[in-house]
Amino acid sequence: MEHMRNKQTSIYMRLTRLLLMAACISAVFFALLDLVEGHVISLYLRNSDYIGQKRQEQLESLQDYITDHKLYSENIYELRGWLKTQPAVALQIFMDGELIYDSYFQEADGSWEVGSDENSRSEHLSTVELGDGEAAVFLRGFYVYHFYTYAFIVEIILSSGVFVLIVLAGIQKTIRYIRRLQSEIEILEGGDLDYSITVSGRDELASLAAGLDAMRVSLKEQMEEDAKLTAAYRKLVTEVSHDLRTPLTSLMIYTEILRQGDMEDKEQLENYIDKIHRKAHQIKILSDHIFEYSLVSGREEVELEEAEDMGLIFYDSLSEMAAYLEQQGYGVTRRLQWNGCRIRINQEYISRILDNITSNILKYARQDAPVQIGTVKAEEEEAAGIYFENRIEKDVDDRESTKIGIQSVEKMMQKMGGYCQVEKEEELFKITLWFPAVREE
Repeated sequence: MEHMRNKQTSIYMRLTRLLLMAACISAVFFALLDLVEGHVISLYLRNSDYIGQKRQEQLESLQDYITDHKLYSENIYELRGWLKTQPAVALQIFMDGELIYDSYFQEADGSWEVGSDENSRSEHLSTVELGDGEAAVFLRGFYVYHFYTYAFIVEIILSSGVFVLIVLAGIQKTIRYIRRLQSEIEILEGGDLDYSITVSGRDELASLAAGLDAMRVSLKEQMEEDAKLTAAYRKLVTEVSHDLRTPLTSLMIYTEILRQGDMEDKEQLENYIDKIHRKAHQIKILSDHIFEYSLVSGREEVELEEAEDMGLIFYDSLSEMAAYLEQQGYGVTRRLQWNGCRIRINQEYISRILDNITSNILKYARQDAPVQIGTVKAEEEEAAGIYFENRIEKDVDDRESTKIGIQSVEKMMQKMGGYCQVEKEEELFKITLWFPAVREE
């Protein structure tokens, strides 16, 4: 039904209907004009002696031709020269009651007599003088043909004008819309992407305008995204410079102490070497975060795996994570209830996310408070999440900032269609990974 509606409102169909309507109106106008002009011509001819005057002029011309060419009844056929100069003329000449010349047959056989059709010819009979006597002439001409010819030409011109005016009036709205689209496109070319393209009607031009406006919105969003990405990279550079400055400064201090060789004992030397190792490891982790962030900040779409039960996806990974944290001296409380929720993930991203969270726990979490790992479900069962909660050490001034790692986690969750929720209250830190649930078909 929608296709049929669009077909009926297409420019082609509208133009076809407009042309048919203009043709019908022009034809009716032509017929009315022809009727009026015919009546005017007839009225003029009745009220004037135009036909009589023209016939008298032709008779005088005929008599002059006969006299000039010395025509007799024997060579009367030479009147053909005169007839060629007289358009639309019927001529018959009778002598002694017999037809001696007929313009239709050029030669007469004498079978007609003037009295045979006397009533119909009497009003058109006149006399001319031939070289051998007087002759009766039946002369009839279409003296008003040029009136009808000129009237027909005027009718054609005026009817064509009406047709053109109707068509122009019908397409005027479309032409105005095209001009408006042209001006709006020029506005967009000037850089004003906030200006909306006008969508009017349901034809091809409306579809084109809708496509242009969609392209405008897409381009605007892309430019805004590019601006956000540029700002994010600038912020990243600033934060990285700040985060690298502290461990690099400490590393330079410790290496300068070792270079001077002012060590009192071996234990002090090992202490400085251990500090240098920690700072170098800290710089390495920070550089890994930078690489990871740049990797997931691109526009490429990530390929997700087939939907699978959330418990099957995370059971082994979370078990290994909890076991590793317990080996490092952390208590782990598990509050996992899977409930058969199905999600789609990218396994490489999940491994990176869990590594980042584990690294943050090792650096910032207090060992005297348990790390909680649990599941949570959104209302209406549209999303499911896994949360990690821990207490933060008070003194973390000389440690790496968590901003880049968290930003990388947020980017990876966005790539997988989910999002990352971070909550921080005084000494409590909680991060929740939300995944959209896949409904069963």
